[in-house]
Amino acid sequence: IGSSSTSVLAANPNRRFLFLVNDSDENIYVSLGGIAVLNEGILLTAGGGALTLDIAAMWLGEISAICASGSKNLTVSEGTLTPP
Repeated sequence: IGSSSTSVLAANPNRRFLFLVNDSDENIYVSLGGIAVLNEGILLTAGGGALTLDIAAMWLGEISAICASGSKNLTVSEGTLTPP
């Protein structure tokens, strides 16, 4: 994740679950559907802050994130439904 808004995942109409985990020593801020801004949006705290979304509360749009200094790790796991 960079010090400017960084794309994490593109929009995906087949997304069924999503896990984001902050695997760094710095807070990361996540934006659902817009440009990520420091100190706004969903805070993933340093050292394991996480966001879990499943089918009951799924966001299908683009996801972006930002951190203060840049070059920080955000782990991502996305599950999808394959269309018939």
